[in-house]
Amino acid sequence: MAEPGKGRGAAPAGKGLSAEQVVSRFNRLRQDQRGLASKAAELELELNEHTLVIETLREVDPTRKCFRMVGGVLVERTVKEVLPALESNREQISTLTKSLPFPPFPLFPIFPIFPPRSPL
Repeated sequence: MAEPGKGRGAAPAGKGLSAEQVVSRFNRLRQDQRGLASKAAELELELNEHTLVIETLREVDPTRKCFRMVGGVLVERTVKEVLPALESNREQISTLTKSLPFPPFPLFPIFPIFPPRSPL
C-alpha cells in the first residue's frame, strides 16, 4: 500500500514544495511583477502628461476656457479653475511613484553569456 503524501505531484514528507508547486508560485509571482511594472510605467506616463499640460496652461490667459475629463465626462472650466486641480493630481501621482520601487526591476536578471576571464 502507498504511503500518504507520496503520490504524484505531492510534496515529499518533510522536503518542502514539489517542482510543480514551485513553478506555479514562480509564474504567479512573475505575473504579479509584470502587473506592477506595467502600473508603474502607466503612472510615469500620467505624471509626464500632467507636467506637460501644466506647463502649457501656465502660458495662457487664466480666464480662457478649457476642457477637462472628470470621471469620463468632459466638463468646461477656466484655466484658473483647472490648474490647481492638475497640480494637486500631479503631486499625488509623484508621491505614489516615489513609494514604488524604482527603477522597475527587470523581468529576468541579465547575466553575461560567458563568465569573465581570469588573468593569465
